[in-house]
Amino acid sequence: MPSIRINKATREDDEELVQFTASFASEGSLKLALDRTPTFFDSLAKDGENPEVIIGRDLSSNQLVGVGYRIESDYLFQRKRLRFGYLAGLRLLKGYRSGIALARGYQKLKEIHEKSSCNGYFTTIQSENQNAIRILSSHRAGLPFYQFITRLTTFIWNPKAFNKKTKLRTVQINNINEYKSFLKKTERPAYLSPYLDDSFYENKQITRYFIKDGEKTISCFSIWNQNQTKRWRVIGYSRWIHFFRKFYNLYAQVRNLPILPNPGSTLNYLFLTQLCIAKEYENRLPEIFSQILLTSLKDFPFAYLCYTLSKEDPWYPFIKKIPSWKIESFAYFVYWNPSENLFAQKIDGFSIWEAGLL
Repeated sequence: MPSIRINKATREDDEELVQFTASFASEGSLKLALDRTPTFFDSLAKDGENPEVIIGRDLSSNQLVGVGYRIESDYLFQRKRLRFGYLAGLRLLKGYRSGIALARGYQKLKEIHEKSSCNGYFTTIQSENQNAIRILSSHRAGLPFYQFITRLTTFIWNPKAFNKKTKLRTVQINNINEYKSFLKKTERPAYLSPYLDDSFYENKQITRYFIKDGEKTISCFSIWNQNQTKRWRVIGYSRWIHFFRKFYNLYAQVRNLPILPNPGSTLNYLFLTQLCIAKEYENRLPEIFSQILLTSLKDFPFAYLCYTLSKEDPWYPFIKKIPSWKIESFAYFVYWNPSENLFAQKIDGFSIWEAGLL
């Protein structure tokens, strides 16, 4: 097994990082790669605070062979504001996937963690990536503990997929204080959710809306365009999807599903986030969702809309019925010391994982 040198990446590694991640296909039937051009570090800074990138290089050739990163964000956990990290972007060339390489990478992560104020890390793994799930959750070779939290589904909609007659109307909102006030009044009772600070509300790539019944505001939501800083490109498909792709695309056009684009294409997608509904109007979720998709179609006619939900979310049973692509994943809490496991006991209720988790 080739030897690897593990260290923190710097700006000098930026161009290589962009090229490496843009060509590294994900596991599963739909093989995607993340394009963070023009700069990896500037793109990552939009995802969270204090980004740290860990890289592995072949000792002989100095070739970049592995990468992973951490960012920090505040979350509301059981109504307390706490600092957590998020682990993502783990990529390692097949010839270097030894337990030793992973252990050394996670040792470097632990060194960084011990200098931080994080209470542990969240991460997600696609359910199709059984090899990664098996290895990372094994707690072998110096790996941290991976505590399962919940199953997630990322829905990807063609906005034409669901059109229910409604008398509701949508109004774009520029008054941030009015928007934040409604959010606070209709905050969902999740045991875990992102804490969004002022910088989120200053983000000009987020478009905010109210849904009104007459003059009464009954719901709010935002549509977030992240394409300026990161984009998913289709690298290819599994053999059976490649064979059936043309037939599926004919079916998708009839059913208003997302089509499977040509390899090399960029997925044009936006994220639905901050959906809240006044309690007395939650029984009108189908109408509200129809209004959201109509708004997305009108304002962003060539983009798909994405939304991630935990399977315990009370909205999940309805939303899963809307025709969509579905990307299934598992959410974990990552920690080293057993006393740090905040999820050792099952917590009743649901968690909110929000935008950008693809």
